[in-house]
Amino acid sequence: MQDRSTGKENSGRSFEAQRAQRRRRRIQERRRAAVRRRLAGFVFAAAVLVMVLGVSGFTPAGPDPASYCYYDAVLVGRNDTLWGIAQEHYTRTCGSMKQYLKEIRGLNHMKGDTIYVGQTIIVPYYVTAAE
Repeated sequence: MQDRSTGKENSGRSFEAQRAQRRRRRIQERRRAAVRRRLAGFVFAAAVLVMVLGVSGFTPAGPDPASYCYYDAVLVGRNDTLWGIAQEHYTRTCGSMKQYLKEIRGLNHMKGDTIYVGQTIIVPYYVTAAE
């Protein structure tokens, strides 16, 4: 059916209904665009994070994979501390000192740093393949 005043096709809906439908479409497009922008921002942030970690040489802390682990039994003497014994056996190949102490505690089923005179504790030490 044609509108006599304009000569254009009229779909049978009122002008207000058509206007409301156009408005709903614009709102949907804005929402879709906002979702796309958020997704693009997230992807960009993830890519930057991956690049930063890759460039910085991020590797998990721990013993050098090209090293061999040996164990030594240490008899705790007077005035010995777990930290002191760990320092005597620590090398850079072990990772961080904090991780090394955690490994010693785990090997000896210790919950804290308390050791006693006469106690024997197992201490790991690492030797690199080149040594």
